Amino acid sequence: MSAQSQSVLMIKDLKKTFGTKAVHRGIDIELFENEVLALFGGSGAGKSLILRSIIGLESPDSGAISWRNRNLSGLSENQWIDIRKRIAYVFQNGALFDSLTVFENLAYPLREHTQMNEEQIRAKVAETLAMVDMPGSEALLPSELSGGMQKRVGLARAMILEPEIILFDEPTAGLDPSNTARFVQNILKLKARGLTGIFVTHDLASAFAVADRIAILHEGKIYCAESPEKIRQSNDPIIRNFLFPEEKT
Repeated sequence: MSAQSQSVLMIKDLKKTFGTKAVHRGIDIELFENEVLALFGGSGAGKSLILRSIIGLESPDSGAISWRNRNLSGLSENQWIDIRKRIAYVFQNGALFDSLTVFENLAYPLREHTQMNEEQIRAKVAETLAMVDMPGSEALLPSELSGGMQKRVGLARAMILEPEIILFDEPTAGLDPSNTARFVQNILKLKARGLTGIFVTHDLASAFAVADRIAILHEGKIYCAESPEKIRQSNDPIIRNFLFPEEKT
């Protein structure tokens, strides 16, 4: 990133062990304003665990996470509620309330965390659904949505409070190429509006399409964090074997 880019999230020496398995052995990564950082790693490497640690769904054994120089360790649940309004999470499966309509799923955070009246809420929901290519879907239940539609409604719900950071946890997993392309286009629209986020994925094409930097999690640490161009051109065997396994002989 440029020298003028402001750091909004910093992770320093993050460590986490489950039983005898050390998942994070000292994670160091920084996220800058208006940057999308794609995070790669093998299955079980702890990619989603990093996102969950950022918003307090997991507790690291040691290390520090700070958002705009605010330490995010040792917070009360009420303090986490405030943080989660500013740092949103897009879950892999959408994580919608099954018994609520699309409208009610999106209206819920507005009713809980804003002073909007019902007319303002309806307008905000409609505006946000239009941004994810789902206008007029307010009355549908999650069971009436395809997998791709559920993920886009999940994205809309994450966006609706206009957070500073959005964390994407494998958002294109299980999608066919058409729905993957549509989701990527939604993210690119958000990028045009100044999106700051972390994009955890196994989907190399999507990561190259949306990321400003690509980080690789290897053996419990961030092995590298470079621009997509540098990643493509790298001759480092770990990078090439991970991102381009078809080159293995």
